[in-house]
Amino acid sequence: MKAPQRERPESISYHPEFDLHVVASRFVDGKRENYTHEAMTPFVETEKCRELLNAGYTLQVHQPQQQYPPLAKLIARLENELGGLVGCNAYITPEKTQGLAPHWDDVDVLVVQTEGQKKWSVSSTPPPTPHAPPCEPSGDLHSTGKALFSCTMAPGDALYLPRGTVHSAVAVATTTTAPVSKKQKRASKDDTCGVSCHLTFSFRHRQSYGDLISAVVNAATHADPGSVAAATGAAQLLRSSLPFGIGHLQAKEGQSEPNGLQGMLAGVLRKLADEVDAGGVLLSNALDDSAKDFFGSRLPPPDDDDDTEGRKGSITPSSRIVAVNPGYHRVVRALVNQKSGWWDPEADEGNWVTLLTSTFNRLDRHMINSAPPEEEEEVDFHEYGEDYDEEEDGYNPYGGCMEHEEFSHPKQIDFESSCTGGLLRLFHGDGAGVVVSSLSSNAYHAQSCANKLYVYGLVRILQ
Repeated sequence: MKAPQRERPESISYHPEFDLHVVASRFVDGKRENYTHEAMTPFVETEKCRELLNAGYTLQVHQPQQQYPPLAKLIARLENELGGLVGCNAYITPEKTQGLAPHWDDVDVLVVQTEGQKKWSVSSTPPPTPHAPPCEPSGDLHSTGKALFSCTMAPGDALYLPRGTVHSAVAVATTTTAPVSKKQKRASKDDTCGVSCHLTFSFRHRQSYGDLISAVVNAATHADPGSVAAATGAAQLLRSSLPFGIGHLQAKEGQSEPNGLQGMLAGVLRKLADEVDAGGVLLSNALDDSAKDFFGSRLPPPDDDDDTEGRKGSITPSSRIVAVNPGYHRVVRALVNQKSGWWDPEADEGNWVTLLTSTFNRLDRHMINSAPPEEEEEVDFHEYGEDYDEEEDGYNPYGGCMEHEEFSHPKQIDFESSCTGGLLRLFHGDGAGVVVSSLSSNAYHAQSCANKLYVYGLVRILQ
């Protein structure tokens, strides 16, 4: 019997291109200048980078973790700790130059200096001052508010810039009295000027209360028919049709609108707030939807698990299994009972609970919004039933594992809803693992669930 392998899709090596992977810009006389590559030469070459640096351009490298695994390993752990996506850019700036105009970002930023020195200036926002942290980046600012502080960062220093903080930076000329190696002497012959390098880690991407409220409203409005969420009073009100003539109405401060629109809208919002406050399913469904985006886009776990013994042999009903990288999986979409508001262990056949997993996410797709050219096919385990032939098809729902040469890389896996409690204990419990037979009150569902997890390498057997 073939031992399961926790395989991952291969990342794609690419030749970086200007504008797509690397942006070159400089800030001169209060204006930003962007380098525009020649139409036939979009690729980033060493000589061209050296030429741009000597001309005073800053090189901004987008998402370097896609091609540098040690950095990806760090970011994967940051994402796991922060519970949200973490992006990264690298900036290489020639000394005595400034690459970007003063601006603010729509995300929190942690700056880490890695080489050279850079002087940072932080100021208040220019008038009119925003009343809340902005949800969009500012773009280049031609003026700033009151100077708040400045600092010069050296390698190893870090600076935290909350969302909406106006900032700018200038690379500082540095001198060194340290001994120069032969390698450094050879490198100095290329006439490249001194540079300052830093990394920026960005987080809290679209993580405001407004984003969460939008997710709650969406969860209620688009809930599956027949679900508990769709049956809530707030969902029914949100799905109600607006009155005729809505396109002609104009909101006037302090005045009631025709057809009582203000009162109706306020009533819907109050009903929504009451149901969220009562601990209903709307908030949990919204959090599940947000988790689906996060787990589908985050980096895969660092490949530190070397317990090969725990992935040998067959799983039996008495086997104790433990989750591999439990922080990279999440149980969602449990079937909800109309009375208890939680999962129903006696659910009818055909109802499913979903496990989100980032185990097979691609490193080279991290923080990329566009879809890959070819979507990877996913094996549908729903077809595996009592009549599935082990010898012919290579799978035994009671103890075998997949023998197919092609290994799929899913972002989510469905199980019978009777396995919900077992999956919650396995992936969100105390880490002690569970006995296979306790995954479900249905022996077939319990064994099938365990085998599926084992085939994908998401669990190992405790010896």
